[in-house]
Formats: sequence, structure tokens, C-alpha cells
Amino acid sequence: MSLKVNGELLDGDAIAAVRMELEAQDRAFAALSEGEQMERAESALIERVLVRQAAVKEGPAIRAVDVKREVKHAVQRMGGPDTFQKYLEQRGLTLEALEADVELRQKIDGLLDQICAAVQRPSDEACLAYYRAHPEQFRTEEHIRASHIICHTTGNILDEHAARETLNDVRRQIDEGKPFSSFTGGCNDCGDDHGDMGYFGRGTMVPEFEEVVFALRPGEVSEVFKTRFGLHIVKVLDYIPAKPREFDEVKEEVRQHLFDQAENACIDAYTADLKARASIVRES
Repeated sequence: MSLKVNGELLDGDAIAAVRMELEAQDRAFAALSEGEQMERAESALIERVLVRQAAVKEGPAIRAVDVKREVKHAVQRMGGPDTFQKYLEQRGLTLEALEADVELRQKIDGLLDQICAAVQRPSDEACLAYYRAHPEQFRTEEHIRASHIICHTTGNILDEHAARETLNDVRRQIDEGKPFSSFTGGCNDCGDDHGDMGYFGRGTMVPEFEEVVFALRPGEVSEVFKTRFGLHIVKVLDYIPAKPREFDEVKEEVRQHLFDQAENACIDAYTADLKARASIVRES
């Protein structure tokens, strides 16, 4: 499958490259069917090509001094002329080709700046309205501090049985009043931290571990339970609940979010218009 966009040929390799890029950037993209992925990749490629074509025709003039300044900064970031020259050679590029690419990207950026020039920074009132309408976006995460005892298992049923017997005995002794901390050294496979895991939020540990730990209150000790890493007993040391962040703390974050949304809407409308006026031919 190939495409012709305003007469410019785009082969299947170009579509596949965009598909791989989208898959690396967006987890949700990977969950789509193959057909949906190809459709998204094709649409993204068409939009990029149309914007590039428009920039060549309608983008602002770029000064040579601005191109050379950006290239000079790239040379400095790479550690000097020798490293930069190796970079060009490894990619089969010439300095002239790189400068042409820099000029094109600056033209595209300039065109997008022109498209979005009328977008205004949101007012405090608009920011406050968004903040109040989306409280779930502006909360600190809950955090928990825990200490654990773990016995790593090999997958052998006899080893697991022995480890479970050991930890069941430890759990019995804790019930009888022996301090949890007295077991976090010698009979623990967790290393030199003596079981203290510090503070962590949801999404940090494996789900089967978090399911147990976040169900406990500070001071409570779990029963023996299993994860993919082995058998555990956990004691929760502290819990910090999620709480709303104050508006003044997040106001500029909200303002930037709304501003980005407005700019993206302008760009989407512009690319939709380019698509509507473009000649797009699919060839098998």
C-alpha cells in the first residue's frame, strides 16, 4: 500500500515507520487492531506531509544566520566538530543536507506559530473554572511506607512449601507479640535495607503486592501472601492520603494546559482544511 499526497509518493515503509513511532509513544495505540493502527499511522503521515508541503509554500522566510546558529548549538551539544562530523558520516549526511533539514523544521515551526498567533493565554477565571470541573486531575497521590519480610522462591513446590512454613511461623510469633522488626534482618531476602521500603505510591509495585499493602492501616501486619517475587509479610508503617492541590499551586499548570489545548485545536482545524483540499490517492 502506498499513497500519493498532492502528487508526492509515500511508500509502505514510511507508513510503517510512523506506526512504530506511534506505538513507542502511546500505550493505548498498541492495544488497537492492526487495521486501526495502520489507519492512524496513515492519517498521521498524511498530516505531517501536508503541513510540510504548506510550510514550503507558505511558511516564513528563514534567515541563514538562524539556521547556522542552530547547527552551531548542535555541534556544541555533541562535544565539538570531530564528534559532529562522525555523526554526519554515520547517517550518510552532508552539512548542506542537515542545514536544509534545519531550515525546513524552522519553516514548519514558523508556520505553526502563525496559525496559533491568535490564541490567547487563558484568564484566571477560565483556569479556576477548569480546576473546579476536574478536581481529580489536581490531587497529590496517596503514599504508603511499609516494611516487608520476603522469601524468594524458585518455583519448586517443595521450596515454596518450606518458605511458607517459615513465614507462617514468623507470622504466628508476631501475633504473640514479637516485634516485626526483629524478623526483617536474618530471615529476610530483601538485602541490606532490613525490610524498609520507604514511601511509594500506587503503580510503583506489582499489582498483587499493592492490593494487599494499600488495604492495611498503619501498624497492621499482613498475612503471608504471594507475588511473582516470592512470599511476603508486610507491615504498614505510615500512610499519607491523597489530597487536593490548592488552585494557586496549580494555576499556571492549568493555564498552560488550556493554552496547549487551544493551540492544538487550531492546528487540528488547519490540518483538517489541508486534508479537505488535498489530492490523496491510495495505490495498492
